[in-house]
Amino acid sequence: MKIIIPALLCIALLTACSYNNEEAAQACLEEVSYDKTRNVNSDLNGIHSAIDNSTDLGACLVDKLNIEIYESDKLKAQAALDFVSEIITYKVDRTGTKMPSKTLREREGDCEDYTALTGSVLHSANIDFYLIERQPYRQGELGHVFLAIETEDYTGMVCDEKNLLIVDGTDTAATVGVDSNNKDYEFTCRLIKGNT
Repeated sequence: MKIIIPALLCIALLTACSYNNEEAAQACLEEVSYDKTRNVNSDLNGIHSAIDNSTDLGACLVDKLNIEIYESDKLKAQAALDFVSEIITYKVDRTGTKMPSKTLREREGDCEDYTALTGSVLHSANIDFYLIERQPYRQGELGHVFLAIETEDYTGMVCDEKNLLIVDGTDTAATVGVDSNNKDYEFTCRLIKGNT
């Protein structure tokens, strides 16, 4: 009996303190000021700027989603990816990168919007990650932007001599590391250090 009561109390406290994805999004939109600025460029500089200017939102989401309870960067990245892929609907736009608070409020965006929102969470969770920009396969097509985290395992995707696992909310599987192997396309990468 003495063991059961503390265990039930711990479960009750964790349940009371945790939010589902929709509740976390709403709570953070209420807590963090809405950035009404115009969109930034959809290149790596613009996305990096959107992430850097969204630390309050990222920190709120890390807190509300309990991302710090996960032991590895891969599990933390998966929690962020689960949130973004569930809460945001993919919609192509050619207006540049929206600030993460705008993406969250509108509940839609394309690859650079997914990347900026996911990146703001990873950054606030103190995870180092890479911004990856893939060039279009053919002239007239769109390129693609996504994130990646380091892994010890060989993946076939390498940047700065580091093996990478893809973190891409627009991927239908939305699984960290899905489709990381044998990438034969050209890409540009940039390391973003976690918010320490």
